[in-house]
Amino acid sequence: MALLGQLDEFHLQHIIGLLQVERQTGELALERGGQRVSLYFHEGAIIHAVAGPQSGYPAALVPFDWERGKFHFEGYDPPIQPTITTPNAAIVRAGQHRAAEAAEVRACISSPYMWVRLMPQVENHSGNINLSFEDWRFLTLVDGRHDLHTIAAGLRKDDFEVQVLATHLIKAGLIELVDRRLTMIRMVAMPTTLDLHPPSDPRTALMDDLTLDMLRSRGRNRPTPIRAEVLSAGEHLAVVTLEGRPDLADRLLLSPVVMAHLAVERNTLLHLRLLDE
Repeated sequence: MALLGQLDEFHLQHIIGLLQVERQTGELALERGGQRVSLYFHEGAIIHAVAGPQSGYPAALVPFDWERGKFHFEGYDPPIQPTITTPNAAIVRAGQHRAAEAAEVRACISSPYMWVRLMPQVENHSGNINLSFEDWRFLTLVDGRHDLHTIAAGLRKDDFEVQVLATHLIKAGLIELVDRRLTMIRMVAMPTTLDLHPPSDPRTALMDDLTLDMLRSRGRNRPTPIRAEVLSAGEHLAVVTLEGRPDLADRLLLSPVVMAHLAVERNTLLHLRLLDE
């Protein structure tokens, strides 16, 4: 049985229902941008899933909050070991719950790279704030300098799990998020291939000498080499070493390696901030 289409035309739960009714065995591949999730079926039951570094039951829930994407089912007997025994109906219910959480997260959090700060004064009109153990673990890592992505790494959770925790704590009035772009300058990404003498290190970026001197004049003097974080509109982050070159205006010259990491093309707007050593 061959099956393909777009997720905005066929809901995932309906696709799973069809494969279950038809007792299909094979792989349902779902793709959105650079993401890919594979759901493996045996006689209509989901028995395994892979979503990037995740596998098993948690991976099966990932695509339920996708509003767009494409899918393709290929019937064959996949050589895998079953990791999921949960019935399809229970997976769909859990996936729909995750989709509702994701919608709430998107309304509160625009980026995993937003800094987290404790609210100086907690206002809770009900008088009671119920915190879970995971909430407390989250709060112990909040120091005003860590972003959500860093906190996720500290808790050994993925970005989505931590954003769900953060949403709960925002609603409780315990934390606030600060967009790090407010502390960054806008630059235009250009490839280092335009420079006659590109640096040998692919992690070295080139910018205008005057702009670099102005940045260095802020706050205390920083030692060399000068490091900076670069954030793309697609929420990709990279740390580079800066070198000054004349006549680059507002351009930031990046190696093809870094541009690929940031998933940006020529003339794409970026945000840049110097890092303290």
